[in-house]
Amino acid sequence: MMEFYNKHYIRVIDGIVTKGFSDAFEEPTDTDICINEKGGRHFEIDGEINTPMFDENFCHLYRYDGKLRKATADELKAELEANYVEPEPTEEEKLRADIDYLAIMTGVQL
Repeated sequence: MMEFYNKHYIRVIDGIVTKGFSDAFEEPTDTDICINEKGGRHFEIDGEINTPMFDENFCHLYRYDGKLRKATADELKAELEANYVEPEPTEEEKLRADIDYLAIMTGVQL
């Protein structure tokens, strides 16, 4: 009986692994990198099925520089800092800013 395997691929942009998948569910592109030619149906890294690709801050957990590896704490920190977006102010913060502005413009001291 012949065994059947699925190939596991990663998609990489500038050394950052942005996606991992099995050819059981998706057709690879020419630029995707095969990391396992004898895999199971579901993508996995180091035995973890459907391996998460992002942390709780949506930073990419893996890097590829000719070899797949986990991102370092410094790499995760740098990615988080590079992608940080100031959160939208709450309605209360907006109202407070409006009151402060009006007070300044009208000369009222609060």
